[in-house]
Amino acid sequence: MRVPLLVLVATLLAAAPAHGADWIVRGAGFGHGVGLSQYGAFGMAQQGAGYRRILAHYYRGTRITNVGGRTIRVLLRERAANVSVTGAAQIGGRRADADRRYTVTRLPNRRVSVRAGSRRFGRFPAPLVARPEGDALRVAGRALNGVVDGRYRGTLEVSPAGPRGLAVVNALSVDAYVRGVVAGEMPASWDLEALKAQAVAARTYSQTTDAGGDLFDQYPDTRSQVYQGITGEAARGDDAVRATAGEILTFGGDPAVTYYFSTSGGQTESVEFGFPGGSPTGYLRSVQDPADRISPYHRWAVRFTARQLQRRLRGIVRGRFRGVRIASRGVSPRVVEAEVIGTRGRRTVAGGVIRERLELRSTWFRFTRR
Repeated sequence: MRVPLLVLVATLLAAAPAHGADWIVRGAGFGHGVGLSQYGAFGMAQQGAGYRRILAHYYRGTRITNVGGRTIRVLLRERAANVSVTGAAQIGGRRADADRRYTVTRLPNRRVSVRAGSRRFGRFPAPLVARPEGDALRVAGRALNGVVDGRYRGTLEVSPAGPRGLAVVNALSVDAYVRGVVAGEMPASWDLEALKAQAVAARTYSQTTDAGGDLFDQYPDTRSQVYQGITGEAARGDDAVRATAGEILTFGGDPAVTYYFSTSGGQTESVEFGFPGGSPTGYLRSVQDPADRISPYHRWAVRFTARQLQRRLRGIVRGRFRGVRIASRGVSPRVVEAEVIGTRGRRTVAGGVIRERLELRSTWFRFTRR
């Protein structure tokens, strides 16, 4: 049930604010607020909590089990005109020279052409699979994760994508995948128990989300998890992955959807309010998070002029901007719905819309007029 807030968070006046008047948006936290707070996990680890206790705090009622050896398939490039790979011992089932660069281009009828340097290597049906000679293959160019000429464990699959392009998918074991995620999602300098909690959360999340259907499972960026291949690995992150090898969280026998984010502001949010329209879930409910106070984003404030708010809320505010009234909040004070009030009327929008338009760190906010 949504909790209505009866007080006005913005001071509403009979007339529109004078030109140049300041509004301050005060808030707490960074991110959607559902699941594990990374700074909270860091704070708990500093206080002596082990990773199992940390996970049990944020994902109530879950149990740790072992996932086994499932393969994760990560999209690295999409709609590329051509793809160049080095470090391959085998391409399309044929022996390859790891020191040579192989360039793949698209042909009709879901086939691809491969050249070894300037010489033709062969034509193959898609997906074309490249296997490494050693630990990794290198993909030339910039991947979706921002890594240029990155090295990746496992195999590479090249397939037609879109009307003319090629997609590159990295297929690898779940723990090899998590090695490339942990240090990209949490600083490797943090306490090992926090890194272990991150490793289990990342491994579990990879089991319960499927971003790309038959082509791939995960994006390599914040649409799924930040995965940077070998570039994203770090010694302490690897230690965390090894110490939790294969471990995931389950709830009622099924893998849990282990959302996580930066900073809670002192309290996490229940999933149905953090992601409005979702269904309540027993293990994703609001919890107090006092250890999160170490975060630099625990509390924050942003100042706007009336003109800036008018511009950023264009299409929402009716007439000239007068204020914002909070219509409902979740279990934490995160805004679920708010009324944007203008001289020509009010419009109700989701708290996430205001967060996006004003580029706020979270939906835990309130408006005050200076």
